[in-house]
Amino acid sequence: MFMKSIKINFGKQLRNIRREKGLTQYDLADRLNTSQRMIAHYEKEDNSPRIDKVKALANALNISIEELIGEKLKDKKKDKKDEITYSIMKRVKIIEKLPVRDQKAIFRLINSLAEKNKVK
Repeated sequence: MFMKSIKINFGKQLRNIRREKGLTQYDLADRLNTSQRMIAHYEKEDNSPRIDKVKALANALNISIEELIGEKLKDKKKDKKDEITYSIMKRVKIIEKLPVRDQKAIFRLINSLAEKNKVK
């Protein structure tokens, strides 16, 4: 019974932590010298890797094994913040791939909107 509860939480926990770190499945796979498909497999809620893979995942994410297996459960408010952070990080990675001229245009727009809304 205990093992089943770990399996159910592991995939979701892995996905949330990966996103919190601003990583894609491809980024994490690259750190582990594996495929994106394997990371997707681990993130399925009905799968969990062997303990040696859990250790490697924790090391790649720079967290403890306990955190990765969900010993510290997050509240829903934090999960929503993580989703926003992941969304922003995805867009930052896209911006990094744009030509410098387009990057500067985006930054001018952000600065203009921040000034208009009095955000520092």
